[in-house]
Amino acid sequence: GAFWVTSILVTVEIMHPILICYLPAPRESEGVTMKKLLAVSVLILATGPFIFDWWEVWYSLCLVVAFGGGLFLAWYRDKGR
Repeated sequence: GAFWVTSILVTVEIMHPILICYLPAPRESEGVTMKKLLAVSVLILATGPFIFDWWEVWYSLCLVVAFGGGLFLAWYRDKGR
């Protein structure tokens, strides 16, 4: 418990202001595209059964679908503006 609290405090209170102040703004407004997300999910599905156990493949697939759904909703809502 204490490790995670410390890591969150260090990350949020120290690292974020440093990164915001000293790194330049991104040139592109679009970070992760659907093509990149699809390529990662195909790679996981293609190589997953040979490298990982099946539960790890399904877990990864669920994470990719959830992340992709979140990205799609964020993109869809941003397009409406």
